[in-house]
Amino acid sequence: MNSWGRVRLGMRSQTVRERVFIASGIGLLLHSYLLQRLSTRFIFGQGHEQRPIIDFLGLWALASVLYFAAAWAVLKTANLSSALEVASRRDWRCTWILFVALATRVLLISSNPIQEIDYARYLWDGGVLTNGGNPYVYAPEEIEVPDIADSEIRRLQRLISADSLARQAFYRIEHRGIRTIYPPLAQAVFALSHWIAPWDLIGLRIVFLGFEFGAILLLFALLQRLSLQPEWALIYAWSPLAIKELANSPHLDAIVVFFLTLVAWTWVSGRILLMAAALGLAVLAKTFPVLLVPSAALAVVRLVGVRKALAFCIVFSAVVFAGYLPFLLNGGSKVFHGLGAFASEWRQNGSLYPLVEGFVDSGFGFKGSWTLGETTRPVADWIARFITGGLVAAAALGAGFWPEGRARLASNDVSRRQNLLARWLFVVAVLFFCAPAANPWYVTWLLPFLCIVPVRGLLLLTATVPFYYLRFYFEYHEEKLLAAGWTPEQAFTWTCWFEYAPVFLLLAVDGWAYRKHRSKPNQLLSVEGTQPK
Repeated sequence: MNSWGRVRLGMRSQTVRERVFIASGIGLLLHSYLLQRLSTRFIFGQGHEQRPIIDFLGLWALASVLYFAAAWAVLKTANLSSALEVASRRDWRCTWILFVALATRVLLISSNPIQEIDYARYLWDGGVLTNGGNPYVYAPEEIEVPDIADSEIRRLQRLISADSLARQAFYRIEHRGIRTIYPPLAQAVFALSHWIAPWDLIGLRIVFLGFEFGAILLLFALLQRLSLQPEWALIYAWSPLAIKELANSPHLDAIVVFFLTLVAWTWVSGRILLMAAALGLAVLAKTFPVLLVPSAALAVVRLVGVRKALAFCIVFSAVVFAGYLPFLLNGGSKVFHGLGAFASEWRQNGSLYPLVEGFVDSGFGFKGSWTLGETTRPVADWIARFITGGLVAAAALGAGFWPEGRARLASNDVSRRQNLLARWLFVVAVLFFCAPAANPWYVTWLLPFLCIVPVRGLLLLTATVPFYYLRFYFEYHEEKLLAAGWTPEQAFTWTCWFEYAPVFLLLAVDGWAYRKHRSKPNQLLSVEGTQPK
């Protein structure tokens, strides 16, 4: 085929991809509309057996097919020749991505949260803070104690009795014996949402939508700085996982997604001190980004020297300290009680963690229990937490010493900066797979980095992690399962194999293919997993 024939073939392929791209966006808009309609059958405390969980999962599966089709369309576009890349086409594609992203979320702004209740704690914390209290001081169970002399508890009791919406939020809170686990910046956002709409879920959704909108705009700018296609922001913007977990549920992870994206943008832009402040704010939104600090500090040392890295650490520490200080002055060590309980007690939907625990329990026969602090757990559980925690710590530290490899050989500053973002993706993925509690909304932490390094196995995880919701289905139909000789726990254990096994298999295949690719000489990549420059 001559060159003109190849160009015509490329133009036809481009047309097909653009049609798939447009059709997928329309399909996702329809998905959000149907999800909103379906959510009306999820009413708090009512009709558990009649809840259409299977229908919900089927709708998510269809949305995932549309999402992967759209991702294929924009990722394959990057391989076309530059002659076919017209700026006007890129502009309308980005506009369409932004429109669909916002419209799919706005359609859900009045929907009922599907199988999630974390928002009740957000509403309560925001109301307590707005009314001059400290949400870290008392657990809900302590507030319920009648005729107590503590003036603050009595004030909160009056707050509950005086407002029906406050009372509703308070009595929907789960884990009532545990103080709030959410860091100071999250508390400030909850207070902002309370100011917008007191005790109302719509206030949270408006604020979280603002964070998501900011994250998408930052992703466009970040990808352009990296000389990547800005349309790759679709990987976050159109993700059915983000649409459901951040817009419908809604979860506070919208805040940390924004600040993780801001951290990445400041790093690529060379604004080291602003990056330190942004990383500090990310930790104040949700604690786990502290795992990125070692690799970030070492990357600053490599790129601009020790003095700048020291300044980075000082700014980061100052931001985190300033965020916690007002609460520490009033609540003392109680500020960290909820977080400690979460780290030592929570467990659900894990992947590697239950495997390690089962191996320790059956392989070594550790029996009995240990008590650490105020928490008593089986010995196998503690050992599994230490092992998986050690793996996460090793990943966080190892990412700092990860050889830059071809990014360094390319002598390209942008490539070296991009290399750090790939390492952060690795750290966050290890955290998710090792966590005893691996909730679906935690996968949204990966999405900003997947826009830059689109790893197929991790993209597949966004489509398989909804199997988590079968846990509720099994609980609601326990009698039928018991009649068939199954317990809900046994059924869900087998479900987890379908949730994670395809992901690990695809990750292994991709890892093998990447290893073979790296062994070929004279092929420099700008970053692992992206197209050659």
